[in-house]
Amino acid sequence: KMDGGNFDFLVPIFRAWVKAGAREADPLAPLNVRPLQALTGAYSREQRIYLLLALKQSDEAVAAARALPVADPRSASIRINAASRLVGLKDRASALALLSENDPVLSVARSQVERGQSPGQSILTAPEAAGILLARLASDLLRDNAAATALRLARLGSFAAPNSAEVGLVLAQSLSGAGNQNAALATLALWQDDTRFVSARQDVNFAALQKSGRDEDALALAEAAASAAGANLYDQARLGDALSARKLFDRAAMAYRKAIDLAEAGGGQAPWALWLSYGGALDSAGDWPNGKAALQKAVALDPEQPGSLNHLGYAMLERRDNLDEATRLIAKAASLRPDDAAITDSLGWAFFLRGQTAESIAVLERAVATDPTVAELGEHLGDAYWKAGRRVDARYAWDAALIQARDDAAVSSRIKGKIADGLK
Repeated sequence: KMDGGNFDFLVPIFRAWVKAGAREADPLAPLNVRPLQALTGAYSREQRIYLLLALKQSDEAVAAARALPVADPRSASIRINAASRLVGLKDRASALALLSENDPVLSVARSQVERGQSPGQSILTAPEAAGILLARLASDLLRDNAAATALRLARLGSFAAPNSAEVGLVLAQSLSGAGNQNAALATLALWQDDTRFVSARQDVNFAALQKSGRDEDALALAEAAASAAGANLYDQARLGDALSARKLFDRAAMAYRKAIDLAEAGGGQAPWALWLSYGGALDSAGDWPNGKAALQKAVALDPEQPGSLNHLGYAMLERRDNLDEATRLIAKAASLRPDDAAITDSLGWAFFLRGQTAESIAVLERAVATDPTVAELGEHLGDAYWKAGRRVDARYAWDAALIQARDDAAVSSRIKGKIADGLK
């Protein structure tokens, strides 16, 4: 146990590796107990593959690796690490079978195997397995905004597997997530000569530079990667992100379009997130018709993604473009992510624009209570109060919003106008 959670679900995985290291009979037995905790099962799928390969049970390991869902973000690294072990076992055919030519990350690893090189990390010992396992858990916790616990686990993982580039990458991500950008950049520098996970390292490097206010350096990094020979869709998408951060939306849209074209080369399908970024850049660049079409494509590709539903719906609200449809999209996003302050605000604003002032106030109050630090949320609530005739409440809400908008001159000026003259 540690602050942030009880991690006893890891025990069966560690026991399996200890049994393997001690050369006891049936090392997989701790993972075959039924029922396993749900979290144990989630993390043991990957570890079972590595354990089978360490035990030289290649056929079963390859079958398990090939059964991994393509959409699983871990699938690529698991396949690459498994292929590395298979290269060590002189089974190049099985290694190649795990590495698809259609995936840009796997295709690089495939080229390395074809040249007789190991594309990833062969996981043969309990410490190596523990390092990867703790790094995986840290990565998941980062997505849940548990940065402090993620950093502790990533540091433990780096102690267990100090020679793992993959663990080092997660440690850098965790340092960045915890706000220590200089340490994150220094950790990445330790692995700059490693040819594995180049694109992922650039992602972390780029994010750390942006978080530390070094936008010019982040843009230079993204431009260099996107213009290099063999640049892939991730490089182009990163450039789009860098250009968007600098509000160079025309150029950002071009970069995202290149990423989409690379993803769809050979009959593939670009992910919804790329279409969302592309549509957002077009919209911000002033091209609403094409921006709307791209955002609709993002929603069509995955209708259960609250981010794309809300983005399209709110953009339609801004243009008073089919308020009924915009409200439907945002309401679905809110049902999928009810605790998201920005989506709740969008729903409240949809009610406001439709003339449902009382309903809008209830929803906007909930949005501000969830996150009182966003100026736009407080401003919207003030607007709704004013329309309802609650003038004192409106000015209180606008005053609070003005404090949060102190670093944005345009927003501050707009709110000051409302405080002085009311809602026009």
